[in-house]
Amino acid sequence: MNPRLITRHLVAAGLAAVAVVLAGTPAPAAPRDTTVHDCVDGHGTVVYQLSGGLLSPTVTQRCKGGKHDGELILSVGAQP
Repeated sequence: MNPRLITRHLVAAGLAAVAVVLAGTPAPAAPRDTTVHDCVDGHGTVVYQLSGGLLSPTVTQRCKGGKHDGELILSVGAQP
């Protein structure tokens, strides 16, 4: 058999083995973003969280309960 062909097969087998080892278990999925409409349709309620100081307040909307529990709600016109 051709030595180059053997080397190619060994390299391919080694790369496949490395891919299997590195794949392992997938990381848990982070909560995805949703819309107010999807939250309410999924039997949830919109909760507003205020943070920051008086000069730079931050308002975050989250869905609480239902199908989309804990997901961040996208603002209208928000950029991904």
